[in-house]
Amino acid sequence: MENNDNIAPSQNIHFCPSCKSENIQKLSLAYMSGASKTKGVGIGAGMGGGVGLGVGVGMASNQTLLSSMVAPPKISSPFAMALLIWALIMMAGVFAILIEISNDTLTFVLMTVLLFASLWCASKFYHWIDSGNKAKTKEYNKKYICFRCSNIFELAQ
Repeated sequence: MENNDNIAPSQNIHFCPSCKSENIQKLSLAYMSGASKTKGVGIGAGMGGGVGLGVGVGMASNQTLLSSMVAPPKISSPFAMALLIWALIMMAGVFAILIEISNDTLTFVLMTVLLFASLWCASKFYHWIDSGNKAKTKEYNKKYICFRCSNIFELAQ
C-alpha cells in the first residue's frame, strides 16, 4: 500500500486521517451490509396414533458485530411524544377547568382555548423532536469508518 502522507487536497483522495488508509466506508453502508432479515415458513405433519399438521411462520434478523458497532443513532417518535404532551396538557387543563368553573359558557370557551393551545404545544414539540432526529441522521450520514484502525471520522472538505 502506498504512503498517503504527501497527498495534496486537490487530488481528492479519501483516506483515514488517523492511519492514512484508503480502506474506508460510510457508516450507513457498513451498517446495511452487515444487517439482514429473513423469513421462513415451516410445515410439518406427523402420524402415530393420530394425525397432526403444524404450520409456522418466523422472522429473524441477523447482524454482524461491525454492523451493530456502526448502527445509526436511535431516534424517538415525534408523533408519540407529541401525542403524550397533548394528552397531559388536556388532562391537566380539563381537570383545572371543571373544578374551578361552574359557568357553562365560560367552561366551553376555556375548553376551546385549551384544545387549541394544547394542539399548538404538541405541534411545537413534534417539530422540535423531528428537527433533532434530522440533525442526528445528518451527522450520522457524514461519518466514515476505517477498516484498518476502526477510526470513525468525517472527511475533511
